[in-house]
Amino acid sequence: MLTVLHPEVRSLVGQFAGGLMPIRLRTDEKYSLIIKTQKEAILAAKMNGGFALYLPALPSTTVTTTALVTAFFDDDDQPLIIRSPLFGDDSFSREMLAILKYDEVDIYFFDDQNYEWMSFRTALEDGGSCLTDKEEIHLLTYHPETAKSVHQVLINWFGQRTRDDDD
Repeated sequence: MLTVLHPEVRSLVGQFAGGLMPIRLRTDEKYSLIIKTQKEAILAAKMNGGFALYLPALPSTTVTTTALVTAFFDDDDQPLIIRSPLFGDDSFSREMLAILKYDEVDIYFFDDQNYEWMSFRTALEDGGSCLTDKEEIHLLTYHPETAKSVHQVLINWFGQRTRDDDD
């Protein structure tokens, strides 16, 4: 249990509203990932032995960019999701992209009441995200309107994803 081995993490999780939180523990050089979400998503990850991360190539007015969708398949057609815009000027995005390049990562699940439910080390397999494509990806600069637009584009993209995207 993360909070037993690293009690200082408890206050960080308590202050965190929810979603994905990369964290570098004092005993590790690599980042770990905290996922704070609803109990149903945690149960879906446990029942399925994992969850999916999507990094689609998204067109913007000037460049091709990306964002992250984390999906917990309690339902094949409409899974529970966490949308995470990625921006070129924030540490969250840099840390998440670093994690996504790992072969494996430690993941810790917390619910919305800050209770630690489970943890595991998992392999990361990139079956064809935009990180492996030849197309150059540029992360946008943060602006509230840009973040709102990215969320809307992610909702549309995820609703129209294909079997190839799922694979």
